[in-house]
Amino acid sequence: MLRADALVGRPVIAADTGEKLGEVADTLIIAGSGAIAGFIVRGGWHAPERVLRRSDVMTLGRDALIAAPAAHLIDAAEWRDLGVGAERLASFRNKPVVTRAGEKIGEVATVLLDEKTPEICGYDVTTPGFAGLVDRHTTLPHSSDVILGPDVIVVPERLPDPAASDAEVPPETA
Repeated sequence: MLRADALVGRPVIAADTGEKLGEVADTLIIAGSGAIAGFIVRGGWHAPERVLRRSDVMTLGRDALIAAPAAHLIDAAEWRDLGVGAERLASFRNKPVVTRAGEKIGEVATVLLDEKTPEICGYDVTTPGFAGLVDRHTTLPHSSDVILGPDVIVVPERLPDPAASDAEVPPETA
């Protein structure tokens, strides 16, 4: 399990040439399904952001994202022309999580990815802890029952008690 926000700043390397294509700036998520659409790559101070499609990602390594041979980055205009309705990961942070019964159970801290696929496997949801001083973290598994709306994430039932959860959220890295 990998925190999607931990990818920010990792180099993007072309597998066939060893060339550094840029660094990950954000992850693009298809809101309705929760699928990864691609990764936003920044090339430098004056270079525009470009997109590496999910299908062109070979590996999410511990230290770098490896682009498949013959992969190419596409610019914003080409991405819009493809008509992929994706949102930046940043738009999911602090989004309320509500049950179908209308009970707010927390807010999204980050999206969790399976390092091998890379696909969404869950969400780190925070709830106020002891006297509101400390946040409690709970892992919400990704499933077709989770609705990723533009304003709220809707889940079918209350999340399990974090004290009873055996899933461990990876720590944030600096």
